Amino acid sequence: MSYSVLYTDEKTEGKLIEERGFGGDSLRWREVYLLAKYLRLEYGYGRNKIRNIISYNCESEIKGFNAFKYKSSIDTVVKAAMKKNEYVIDKDVFITDTEISKIQTIKNFFLQKVALVVLFMVKRGRGDVFKLSEVNFISPLFPRNVSKRKIRIALSELQRMKFLKRASETSLVPTYRSDEGLKIIEIYNVGQALNLVNEYVKFCGGELKFCRRCKQSFHPTTTSHVLCDECKRKSYKKRHEVYNKKRRSKNV
Repeated sequence: MSYSVLYTDEKTEGKLIEERGFGGDSLRWREVYLLAKYLRLEYGYGRNKIRNIISYNCESEIKGFNAFKYKSSIDTVVKAAMKKNEYVIDKDVFITDTEISKIQTIKNFFLQKVALVVLFMVKRGRGDVFKLSEVNFISPLFPRNVSKRKIRIALSELQRMKFLKRASETSLVPTYRSDEGLKIIEIYNVGQALNLVNEYVKFCGGELKFCRRCKQSFHPTTTSHVLCDECKRKSYKKRHEVYNKKRRSKNV
């Protein structure tokens, strides 16, 4: 399949985004991609008109939206929606429990997500390697904006950790791939592919962080949390002991 198809779930969601807008306080690239594809295949709009509609919606709906800052990223996503379907799936793709177990040994939740997306890109039926030129198509698979630079850094880190290895100067191979095991996440169409990261977050019970001290995973309640509950209690207890010791020494 080398042409764009508007799947039923994409059409439903694209129409919903058109009617209610993007919503929220930040731009979600998956929604931008789906709206751009919907406007193209449902109404036959051209690239400039689609880009103008998206920019106008963002400026009117998202507080503090900077059109200049996101112009290049919006152009990239709209271009992807205008071209043939870059996320085409030639066969059913599934992620096994063995693969997820290996991915979850990575002590960084963002790197886990990148590893999952790379695995999907490899398994979707276009060979056994991840082409570095496909970095452009990773960003729309994340609910929030992720720069190409951040993705390239993540790929380098995964190589350093030996989760990826060089197949050639322009391609990588995931060492954690394993088709054996229980199917945990199944992907049949583009809509599910664009929701892959969200599904993984749900599977993990929500966003995860890794404790700065013990390296155990925990669900943060705020973005500033860097310690798990146990280490936080120990840290508080230690500070309290130091404080009491200093107070006693002053009273002597």
